[in-house]
Amino acid sequence: MALTSRDRRYYFIALPAGHGAVDWIGAGMFLLAPAIAFGGVELSPVRIGLLFGTRALFSSIFYIPAGIVGDSVRRQGLVMLATIWWVGLAGIGAAFAPNYWVLVVAFIVSSAGSSFWHPLAMGAMVQRMPGRRAMAVAVHGVGGSASEVLAPLLVGILLAVIGWRQVLFINALFPLVAAILLLRVAAVVGPETKHRASRSDFKALARIGRRPVALGLLLAMGLYNMSNIALMTMAPIYLKDVRGFSPQAAGATLAALLVAGTVGSPLVGALSDRLGRKSVTVVGMIAGGAALWAMTLMPETISLVAAMIVAGFCLISIRAVLTAAALDIVGQREATVIGFLFAIGEGIGALGSLIAGIIGNASLEWALIFAALLAFSVGGLVGALPLRASGQPARATA
Repeated sequence: MALTSRDRRYYFIALPAGHGAVDWIGAGMFLLAPAIAFGGVELSPVRIGLLFGTRALFSSIFYIPAGIVGDSVRRQGLVMLATIWWVGLAGIGAAFAPNYWVLVVAFIVSSAGSSFWHPLAMGAMVQRMPGRRAMAVAVHGVGGSASEVLAPLLVGILLAVIGWRQVLFINALFPLVAAILLLRVAAVVGPETKHRASRSDFKALARIGRRPVALGLLLAMGLYNMSNIALMTMAPIYLKDVRGFSPQAAGATLAALLVAGTVGSPLVGALSDRLGRKSVTVVGMIAGGAALWAMTLMPETISLVAAMIVAGFCLISIRAVLTAAALDIVGQREATVIGFLFAIGEGIGALGSLIAGIIGNASLEWALIFAALLAFSVGGLVGALPLRASGQPARATA
């Protein structure tokens, strides 16, 4: 179905903005975690890894029901709007957490709301743009990437003048304000026809999911998430503890990495729609892994930042390509498939944060090298899979 001018406003502007809103608190936490460690809540590298790993693990649980809801309800926009409120209110609770474990629980609850948003919004966009799946996923991702750029920058500035609790409280206000601004999404976004989930649908999906290429792609998604979560968890600590960056400088450097990924995602997604998923993924992951490893070797600050920018461009932009590759294989019930992919990917990805935290206790350089090795493994695995030569969607067969 063709997009009208009104559709474009909501699918290309409002939904990416909503994505940024639900990801805002989590994005700021990557830079807040070191500040929390010195602000009264004891956080070692292992505990930081556990915080982000637990968040990813529990978030994965919510992706599957979110995907089913996305393919089954007509009022998708209303559910999306509710998730933004969910995220913001849980973030306010996290700002008042008296100890580490309460902070973990509040962070999990906030992240669960964010998990519910993604399959619904991406599924709605992909259904409207079936021939440009990677680009649709990438455009949605721009909002999340923007929050990952802006939230750490704001956190770095605010930490210079106020404590981490006040910063977290301010961060939690962003999704609440966005929920008010995006009220019209509840009435506009949704499928033209409603299709309830049936047993035959899930049997067909299960048969497709047992194919070797589908299983291989699931493993690649898991390894990819392990690499990215390990990078995002350990890079701020590495910049601060090993390279001596201030919170503001670390935030700006992390922002540069994420800006590169934000700019690259739609470009790389559109490129894979034309040239194919395999070649784009293999080149991107190998180049990104090499840049990640180079971060630990660069003696000068400027060369370190350059390596981070290359790593961000290559690694972050590949997420949309891998998601589109899975949708090409399945070809139906997009939100359910996206929810399942994110559930498996985030569940496996949680190990990246935990393992990187354990390695980081001994050496933060080796924690980054671990993330680089994971990136190489994704490139090698996808290179061995018999993916379609083009990025055009395949017809699902039961």
